[in-house]
Amino acid sequence: MDETQISITVKPIYLERLLYWIIIIVLAVLLALAWMDDDNADTTTPSDSKGAVTTPPAGTGGTTTPPPQETTATPEPPKETCTDGTKNQDETDVDCGGVRTKCGSGKACSVAADCIGGYCVSGKCTSTAPVVLSGEVDLLVTNAKTTESASGALKLTSVSYKVTNGLDKPQEFIAKLFIRKAGSLDICYNQLDYDTECNDPYAEFSIGSLKSGASVTKTDFDLKDYYRSPVGNYIVDSSAKNPATFQVVIYLYDEDGNEINEESISDSFLVK
Repeated sequence: MDETQISITVKPIYLERLLYWIIIIVLAVLLALAWMDDDNADTTTPSDSKGAVTTPPAGTGGTTTPPPQETTATPEPPKETCTDGTKNQDETDVDCGGVRTKCGSGKACSVAADCIGGYCVSGKCTSTAPVVLSGEVDLLVTNAKTTESASGALKLTSVSYKVTNGLDKPQEFIAKLFIRKAGSLDICYNQLDYDTECNDPYAEFSIGSLKSGASVTKTDFDLKDYYRSPVGNYIVDSSAKNPATFQVVIYLYDEDGNEINEESISDSFLVK
């Protein structure tokens, strides 16, 4: 029996193509392995040997870094104005005072310029000037009127005066009036007993009680219903060379009878 020889002929081009495919498959496998290694590297905590921070095991006392917190922006407060219904900026009261609109009576203030009324008293606006106590009782004789009879006698018909209580307490006052010779403390022209000494007042007035810081202005009439003859130059006529020499004097007393003030008006200011 004849042996038949079978021969397989492989062309070189086929071997070249096979080699190319093997190389491509090997490269694809290597690329896939490299890609898998990169994914594992992203999820693996770096070792301490490279200086990275590692998460310590539970129970070792270490601390973990908390996740970042979401922050909420704080809204800006409303802008302060002169009509915002709030006491702010340099205002002394709500929406007034300082460089704002002036405050009305009863509103808080620091200085008079804060107030419509022009006065700041004890931290409150007012239109009334504060009372400043002088510590004394002030007396002022403002006017006196006289009438002259046909015989030349003189009668004092009215006198006006002002009393101000500058003390820190209420006080009762009494006023006594004399017609005194100018320059003399003990010669008066109006004594009922025709004595020239100043023993009796020409008139006496009860002023009543005045509160601390209060004032009163009074005019009293019909002081005495009689005439006195002139003494010396008590009455001035057109031919007299010397001026008149009398004064209307008011002495002020407290409720205990203590003299506290004296004020006079000379004849040159009397209204006849």
